[in-house]
Amino acid sequence: MKWLCLPLLCLLTLKLCGQTRLFVSAGTNTFTQFTGEPSLNPVPVYNFISAGADNQDKRFAKYWRLGFTMENRLYGPYYWLTGIKINQAGYKFSDLNHTSSLKSTYVSIPMLLRVNLSNANTLYIDLGLMENILLDAQLKETAYQYSGQGNIARSLSRLSTNFYIELGFNYRRWGVSAFLQSNAFGSSKDFSGNGNVPQGQSYFQLYFQNFYYQTRGINLTYRIR
Repeated sequence: MKWLCLPLLCLLTLKLCGQTRLFVSAGTNTFTQFTGEPSLNPVPVYNFISAGADNQDKRFAKYWRLGFTMENRLYGPYYWLTGIKINQAGYKFSDLNHTSSLKSTYVSIPMLLRVNLSNANTLYIDLGLMENILLDAQLKETAYQYSGQGNIARSLSRLSTNFYIELGFNYRRWGVSAFLQSNAFGSSKDFSGNGNVPQGQSYFQLYFQNFYYQTRGINLTYRIR
């Protein structure tokens, strides 16, 4: 857990000095795109989500996110943001012989630069990196006569870093924003001990040996201090 030292040091520094504001947020992913490299041939890229409109689950609040962030002014319109966020992402896929769905949950530590685009601090853009810890990854699949489900988190990379950008609008204590987040996790071929996930027939195991996803969505924020 040594990699947590830097974000925790940032939190302590921002708390002890400078002009600090605190925010809580809640939001949802409105679109998730998964892309993977098949384990049988790592060259071509297979994309579950773009295979057809029926494979996209666009129900509102399907994948949620909650957050607590701390903002500290650096200089002029520039601010430093850090805190903690809990996010979800996943996919649903089906054809005549197979179904596959994944819902993953992870904790993220944001390390972002905020730039206020107006004098009244009403319009802003955040960009930077997020450090992620994968907590849970529930896979549910059927393949011909096989079916099963289980938590495959220990077969995936637990730690990752992703790019994050957010454009938002504040009015008094309330704010609304749109975000774009990308992430990548590597997977293992060995699903043994992961619940009742089908062995050898898993679409996720065959086509997502290494996978990347991109999420877009909206956040609602409230300044508590």
